[in-house]
Amino acid sequence: MRMPDFQFICEWMLEETGILFRDEDRGFVESRLYDVAAERGMFTVDELMDEYRGNKSPKLEREIMDSLVNDETHFFRNFVAFKHLRHIAIPKILETRGETDEPLRLWCAGASSGQEPYSISIMYHEAMPALKKIGLEIWATDISQTLVNRGIAGRYSTQEVSRHVPDKIIRNHFRRKKGAWQIDPLHQETVKFLRLNLLGDWSDLPKFDIILLRNILLYFSPQAQQKIVEKLHEHLLPHGRVMLGTGESFECKDDYFALVSEPDAALYLLMN
Repeated sequence: MRMPDFQFICEWMLEETGILFRDEDRGFVESRLYDVAAERGMFTVDELMDEYRGNKSPKLEREIMDSLVNDETHFFRNFVAFKHLRHIAIPKILETRGETDEPLRLWCAGASSGQEPYSISIMYHEAMPALKKIGLEIWATDISQTLVNRGIAGRYSTQEVSRHVPDKIIRNHFRRKKGAWQIDPLHQETVKFLRLNLLGDWSDLPKFDIILLRNILLYFSPQAQQKIVEKLHEHLLPHGRVMLGTGESFECKDDYFALVSEPDAALYLLMN
């Protein structure tokens, strides 16, 4: 990959998404763009970039952006965080939020292809009978429409499911369909998927009891992190919590949140 093209991609992704690529990410970027080129019948990334620079096709732009979004995820990733939600965070929220007819509302930001929100839905339907009286609404967003579409479809390979999901859970919450595992429709009803750029407009989002931003901020520049943190507090209910990845913290100026749990989960609440 030509260095000017790599620099162009880095600057473009930073401006459009806030995602920061460094020199050591050049191999990752080139590999992902090669796949896009191959799908279009091209033999090199140079051909792809010449095509993109030549006509700035919105479709090709979206394909390039989608290819460069980190899609690393799996069901019940860092299981201790799910235990913390079930046994500590959610019970505390239910104690403090007061009387309301609203369901518990949770947002998985950077949800990739849906494994995290579906894991929470499985936990809810499998092991949280008290919460069922209240109801749970899960919003799942990602900047990649390709990943959002995968989440909506709810179909996963044998490797994606069998490596991280116990057999009992597979039997209760998935079914075989054309060589893949299909999530039970019950969970597709629980999880609402939406394409969202975290640096873009959040006006379609309600306020949440819990916002999961696990292993997401580390991909953003400090300036982008600052913008995201400043918007988070506007979409969190007064008793709400923000959960980052284990050991993560806000690496930018933060006047809104206080850390309330460590090391099981980096859980933050709004400061009064």
